[in-house]
Amino acid sequence: MKKNMLKRLVAMTAMAVMMVTSLPLEIQAKEGVRTETRAEAAVGEEALSHQLPSEGLKPLKEGADQVLPILERKTSRKGAARYANPKASTAREWESYVSRYYYQYLSTGQREIYDYLYATLTRYLTDPKLDAMQVGGGYYSQWYLKNCNRQDLRIAFYTFLYENPQFFFVDYTNCMMGKNSLIISIFESYAKGAARESAAQQIKAKISGYVSAASAATTAYEKEKIVHDRLIAEVSYVENDYDQSIASTFLLNQTVCSGYAQGFAAIMNSIGVPTICVLSDTHAWNEILLGGKWYVVDCTWDDDLSDTEYKDFYLNVSESRVLRVDEYMAKRKQDPKEKTIHVPMAMYKKLHRPKAMSNFDPKTDTSRFSQIYGMNLVNQAPAKPSVFSLKRKGKGRIVITAKKSGFIDGYQIRLIRGSSVTLLAATSSGNLKKEVRSLKRKHTYKVQIRSFRYYNSKRKYSPWTGKKAIRVA
Repeated sequence: MKKNMLKRLVAMTAMAVMMVTSLPLEIQAKEGVRTETRAEAAVGEEALSHQLPSEGLKPLKEGADQVLPILERKTSRKGAARYANPKASTAREWESYVSRYYYQYLSTGQREIYDYLYATLTRYLTDPKLDAMQVGGGYYSQWYLKNCNRQDLRIAFYTFLYENPQFFFVDYTNCMMGKNSLIISIFESYAKGAARESAAQQIKAKISGYVSAASAATTAYEKEKIVHDRLIAEVSYVENDYDQSIASTFLLNQTVCSGYAQGFAAIMNSIGVPTICVLSDTHAWNEILLGGKWYVVDCTWDDDLSDTEYKDFYLNVSESRVLRVDEYMAKRKQDPKEKTIHVPMAMYKKLHRPKAMSNFDPKTDTSRFSQIYGMNLVNQAPAKPSVFSLKRKGKGRIVITAKKSGFIDGYQIRLIRGSSVTLLAATSSGNLKKEVRSLKRKHTYKVQIRSFRYYNSKRKYSPWTGKKAIRVA
């Protein structure tokens, strides 16, 4: 008797969940957190039955210190400078796939590593005559990084790979890190320039197909929905040798979370909707900017739920939603690791990863959108400082202040006294406050400033401000 009552109760509960989760979003919103929790529990049950994939990220290999001397002998570059400094081709047709959101928050040293990787690998992307170097059973870029801080290498490399999905030929899991070096591994299938060129054209055509399909819609959200649905319909979760790159996504239609995240970002950024990748220790997913707010998108998990009524459960949602489902899964599986699947890597704290605070409301106006975190953010000259001021501070000293003018790395100051010109630099990504000492007392100086930003290891300067005069005490 008790067993029958229990069965009825479970059936009634399941029916209630189905009814609630089938209600329109605006009605669900009125129910508040309690309703959302029911839906999350239902998704957790569905996920358990589907064995939702969570693995995907694989660690870099160690051993660069052993391979580096061989590469140096092969390229006759033993004792070479820190960077080979190859010149990057323009590759403008690939830049639309790029996100540079995290780039703006990297340190100067990390950005130098990032820029070097971009310049080096752009050669391999655009030069069909350039072949990778073979060392033993592996294939590597003939240019490599040396004398770099290991932590900077790791942060810059992870950031670079997931902001630049166009470098599909990088064999990420076989790239090697040494004590202070990084060697880029290239898939054997793409070691020859002609093979890379052929694959690149196929990938480009595949992405163009997604973009064309999305062009039928008018708003950013509608375009995103088309891409999301087509991606999870065409691609399956299958591990393979290329599953850390978009080669698996667009050439094999089989990938893991890394390929889903990079592929989705490449398409949406190409359309013009700002999209970034986020990594945990075992997973990769996306965040997208719609109507001025960021939302979580996880195509990997939606793909696994694609044949259920919850197929859009991870489309444009808050971080709290995915974390609560992870917690539910951890309890049901009795595995604490499940809680950390959507916990971003610690490096994002310094990279100012945007927070996804709410679930998307389909009524939000997303008809106007533009790419704001693409290449255009970093390859153009920074804006000229709009406001700066001078103040005397004791004998022979002045203080120069200025308000920040967008994404910058620092300021350059020009002091003019008669025919004498002195240039000073101040590193700051925020407002300027620079005290200048040892000036000629009782003399008048004219002062100008301009901001600068690093791009491909070189400074890009804004125009100089007008001159301001100050008499030194």
